[in-house]
Amino acid sequence: MDFGRDRSPRPSIGWSRSGSRRPEKSSSPNGDQVVGVSFRNLWIVPVAVLVGLIGLVGVIGLVTEPTQESAQEPSRKAAPKTPSTSAARSATPAPSPSTIDGCGDLFDSESPVDFPNPKAPDYAGPGPHLAVADTEADSPEGLEEFRLHTMWLPNEWRPWHEKRTYETDPARAELLICQTKAHQRSDTRVTRCDDDGYGWDVYPVTYTFEVYEMKTGRKVKTLTIRSDEPHTDFCPGPLQWFLGHAPDIGQHIKDETLQRRLRPLIMGPAR
Repeated sequence: MDFGRDRSPRPSIGWSRSGSRRPEKSSSPNGDQVVGVSFRNLWIVPVAVLVGLIGLVGVIGLVTEPTQESAQEPSRKAAPKTPSTSAARSATPAPSPSTIDGCGDLFDSESPVDFPNPKAPDYAGPGPHLAVADTEADSPEGLEEFRLHTMWLPNEWRPWHEKRTYETDPARAELLICQTKAHQRSDTRVTRCDDDGYGWDVYPVTYTFEVYEMKTGRKVKTLTIRSDEPHTDFCPGPLQWFLGHAPDIGQHIKDETLQRRLRPLIMGPAR
């Protein structure tokens, strides 16, 4: 019996193979196909939009970063270059190294200090700059010549020991004066030494002295001084003759001459 039930077609729900319900096509009253939509898959839309936005931001960053660097580049090039401290130091000429590792017996195994002596007082400022002296040069063949030693310097130039009287202390010296060469400059004798029947001819000599800074070994000055002592007070005695003293003698330097040439280095400002 038909009790007036509505017999118009209704959309039917089918089943997927996995057992989940899925929409199926149905016909509208006018015969059009209608597709059902599942709201469970709508989350894909915002995720896709978000991924797209992230990618867009990355692309913009890649494009703008070189532009910012290129904008800063002119300012970097325009900035004046300031020399660094290390560059300024390298522009200052380094002290010339010492050309000697000692002088005579002054720095032998028994010496309290070596040369150079890093603990030596600074060679700086006004004088006096206390000094020690010795001779490194060999004598000209067959000639006994003047040989410099600390004892030939004036008392006020020597670095006296603070505790031991009458002793000098090389550790307190700022300068080293080393006699490095003695050259007989003529075969013509300037005088003759006579002592109790023994005699020696005296020949003129040119002496070379090198002055060094004790602390660093830097050469401060080279001096050449010509012998000028007219007296024969330096003549050896008869005993030295028998002990193998040289047959001839190199003329000595006057004390005044030696001190006059060294005074600017000892008493003057450091160089």
